[in-house]
Amino acid sequence: MASTTVIADTIPTQEAGLATPEPAQPLTLGIRQVALVGFVIVTMLALVTSISYSAGRIVKSNIPQSPVAVHVVRAAPAALPRQVNAAPAPATQQTVHPPALSRTPAPGSLFFQVAAVDQGMAEVSVEFLLRKGFAARMAPSRTEGIFRVLVGPLSDGAETSRVKGQLEAAGFHPFAQRY
Repeated sequence: MASTTVIADTIPTQEAGLATPEPAQPLTLGIRQVALVGFVIVTMLALVTSISYSAGRIVKSNIPQSPVAVHVVRAAPAALPRQVNAAPAPATQQTVHPPALSRTPAPGSLFFQVAAVDQGMAEVSVEFLLRKGFAARMAPSRTEGIFRVLVGPLSDGAETSRVKGQLEAAGFHPFAQRY
């Protein structure tokens, strides 16, 4: 015995009283029809979800990923001082000096910029590049607290191509910048 669902009893009449009430035709849905409607809804939901997922993967793959070089340095444990009752050093006012590796490029010189980061990361990046044999330096940018990591100065031609290839092999994405 199949179960059925009946929807609506009568159709409302006009208030003027001219029309006679007509009995409404009952809408009968069987189990198969209800299951079919549910299946269509679930299928549509799965289709929308899979399209959204695919679109997100495509957009994510178009965003350029830049590698970040991290160099871990292990420090030796610090020796503890032997004197416990030593007088504290007098407080002095400290001035912050830019690091020795920070120099503004000469006007008209050609450099490869490999990063624009905060001062700490810029110092680490410059030290890394120096150890790899590059003529690296950091220079302040227009944004306060951000420093450019530069390699150069470079002469035009073969040296520029060679250095760019070496930087790309080291995992950087350099671009030429004339100052």
